Amino acid sequence: MSSTPQPIDILLVEDSTTDALLVEDVLTQERQITARVVTVNRLQAALAHLASQKFDIVLTDLGLPDSSGIATLRSLHGARPGVPIIVLTSLSDDQTGIAAVQAGAQDYLTKDLVRPQFLGRSILHAIERSHLQSQLQRSQQMLAVGQLAGGIAHEFNNLLTVFFANVDMLQTGADQSPDTQTAAREIGLAAQRAATLTRQLLAFSRRQSMVSRQLDLSTIVGDMHRTLGGMLGDSVQIDLHLSLNLPLFLGDVGMIEQVIVNLAMNARDAMAGGGRLTIATDAATFDEATARRYPEAYAGDFVKLTVADVGCGIPSADMAQLFEPFFTTKEVGKGTGLGLATVYGIVREHLGWLRVDSEVGKGSQFEVFLPVCRATLEVENPDGASAPGLPELGSLFVLMVEEDVQLRTMMTTILRKQGYRVLEAATGLEALGLWTRNRDQIALVIMDTVVAGVSTRELAQTFANERPGIHLLFATSYSQDSEFAMNGLASGRNLIAKPYRPADLLNAISRLLR
Repeated sequence: MSSTPQPIDILLVEDSTTDALLVEDVLTQERQITARVVTVNRLQAALAHLASQKFDIVLTDLGLPDSSGIATLRSLHGARPGVPIIVLTSLSDDQTGIAAVQAGAQDYLTKDLVRPQFLGRSILHAIERSHLQSQLQRSQQMLAVGQLAGGIAHEFNNLLTVFFANVDMLQTGADQSPDTQTAAREIGLAAQRAATLTRQLLAFSRRQSMVSRQLDLSTIVGDMHRTLGGMLGDSVQIDLHLSLNLPLFLGDVGMIEQVIVNLAMNARDAMAGGGRLTIATDAATFDEATARRYPEAYAGDFVKLTVADVGCGIPSADMAQLFEPFFTTKEVGKGTGLGLATVYGIVREHLGWLRVDSEVGKGSQFEVFLPVCRATLEVENPDGASAPGLPELGSLFVLMVEEDVQLRTMMTTILRKQGYRVLEAATGLEALGLWTRNRDQIALVIMDTVVAGVSTRELAQTFANERPGIHLLFATSYSQDSEFAMNGLASGRNLIAKPYRPADLLNAISRLLR
């Protein structure tokens, strides 16, 4: 690796020719950085440069012919909020210095202290602090949007479950006309597409249901080669470079496949006239010093997925928004803006991180790093086979705990048609009341993982403590690492993911009770 420092683009705002030459000379002597300096002597000229050119840092005096004081700093900061600013002044005024820092300056230096090593260190520290602040703000924004997306997807999945139940009844009805059957099928297809969108939202928000097992990345990519070829079309040539004997990682195979598909589709869209798509797997190790160079990276052993294209590339102005939900550079109607957001969410769900390199006109390269699995994990995976018939409960009850009235009513009706006696509760407190009065007669509890009034974990723990043999079935849109799963109350066997069809519910009950 070359030891030559990366060039730093500096905008110097200084109306004194002598002072400007002094600063430029000091920067040429500084060995820690390689500076490329643009010097202007007016605020308006500085604002014009910030609007048209990318700078890593701004060095400015506060007293200019067309502006003075903290107003100068605020104007520069407002023009490009993400660019760090160091104030260089002839005044040794602590109050002004404090005001400058409060207004967004990274540092406040008097010109008599401008020495090569001192100024270079201040510039590097200012850029680093600015990067850390940007990462923190982005992390907070992504967390807030993720929480909102997860909440919306959870509610939408309740509605979709009702859609699926009604569509299934219409399609299986013997007295339905062909037109009704066709309409029901189209509704079902639309609902399935909507369910795909909610899965993407949940993946972004890191709340998608996840079944983890040890996986080989090269095997997953190799198995998907034929599928990807059909999806991408003849205009895209796929080159695979798969490492043998990769260490295993812990993950959900369906979610990792979704990452590969989304990155491949993104690459295809970037190559409008076709081109070469390279997908590679490899092992990678990062020490603490190397990891600090990349946002969200950390030291350790990883398996690496690389997806590279020769397409149009990504403008630098778009890189910061690349993984934000609903951000897209595609035409209206040609993209949801969830593809890369989904990739980000899934990778973070797997405790991994991403790195992107791109240049306009030369293509893009996405690298996904997933931590190597050090322990053996055994996960029970339901086979999903259709149950020949539901076990009988005799005089015992099923307790249905679901706050969505449409969904609760629909599923209760289905269970009663199967011969089950059902008690309904909309909240945790209602469920506790029914449990207290009918504890000895309840054999099965079906409950959403989001219950009003009492947490699902507390509710389920109460049932399990008072009736050690009670069967619990959780309906969830969220990940298995949620609060109720941490107590060993849920596993692949007694989880059903929303949105589900009536047959999925009946199969889940059959697996649980047999």
